[in-house]
Order: sequence, then C-alpha cells, then structure tokens
Amino acid sequence: MIVPEPFTLSYELDNEVRRYTPDFLLYLRDGRRAVIEVKWKKEADLPANKRRFEAIGAIFEAVGALFAVLTEVTLRAPVLRQNMSLVESQRHRSLPVNTIETILKCLSDGPVPLGELTAAVGDRRIVLAAVYQGIVALDLFKPMSANALARRA
Repeated sequence: MIVPEPFTLSYELDNEVRRYTPDFLLYLRDGRRAVIEVKWKKEADLPANKRRFEAIGAIFEAVGALFAVLTEVTLRAPVLRQNMSLVESQRHRSLPVNTIETILKCLSDGPVPLGELTAAVGDRRIVLAAVYQGIVALDLFKPMSANALARRA
C-alpha cells in the first residue's frame, strides 16, 4: 500500500526543532515500511538538504524503516521506465492458484534466473503479472534478461 503525505515528523537539527512530511509511505510485503521523498536532483543535492535527509534517514533507520530520496534521474531512468511499463501492462492479468504455487515453489530455495522462472510458468507475461501483484521481485533498474534474478517479493 502507498500512502501520500502520511504524517509529519518533528526532529531536531542544529538545536532547532523542525518538521518533515514525507511524500510517500510504502507498506512493503515483508512488513517493513519505506519512507520516500521525491525531489529534483538540484534540490536534493543542496548541502542543507543532504544534512536534513541524513538526520531524517537516521531516525527512520533507528525504528527499522527504510528511507530514500528519489530524484528525476532515478525516476526517469530508461531501463526503469521500460520495465515499469512492461509490468504495468500485466496489471489486469489474474493468476490461478496453481500458477502462484508453481512460482513460489521455483523461488523457494532462493532467487532463480528470470528465464528459468518463465520456462516453469510458460509465459513471461505471467511472471510480469506476478511482479505487479507483489509475488515476485526483480531489479527493475536492470534489463529483464533471461539471466536477471527473480526472487520472492
């Protein structure tokens, strides 16, 4: 689940109490939380913002949450955009229970090459649907080659 502007955090920096409202809170499948800030790169790279995000990140890390600042450089990466488009194209595909069981069995001992998982289910679109549904995880910043590693999400 993704929650926009989920809360406001009070924190101290340079002996001053400040407030921070993140752009998004992600509830990850494994129970962890990820706090996401989206900034233009030129803003994210300002020394004052770097210090601020370092302090904020330490607070979230202390409670077991992830913190990331994403910029247009990351979000507009050509490979990421292409992969997200491929995954998104399968958003309406439903997966039968036996297909999900096959996927989970293939991944039960750890990551496997995408080509191997695709062969097990018979169609790469099924794997992409499983990525969309949060069953399978791929590194979407890398090309989806047959050797790319797929793992349980």
